[in-house]
Amino acid sequence: MKKSRITWNDSTLDRFLTKPLKMVPCTAMTNDGVADPKDRADLIAYLKHANETPECAKQVQSQTQKEQPSYIARGHLGHRCIDCSMWQ
Repeated sequence: MKKSRITWNDSTLDRFLTKPLKMVPCTAMTNDGVADPKDRADLIAYLKHANETPECAKQVQSQTQKEQPSYIARGHLGHRCIDCSMWQ
């Protein structure tokens, strides 16, 4: 995943959720994907909402205080809260 250099946003996350292995061929995600567009949209909305929790905000803040790649420091949707596995 890290080597893919994908900047995560709604569009790239939707494509990944559709066909994970097609978008990132060597990913450890063994899921075949989420076929239903509404299910993917609901999942993305859930992740965005859950990511706004205080727990994730604290985790993201502590991550950005450490040395991180520039795409993470710029606040892209490219990293996740480690404790609650939410995309940030």
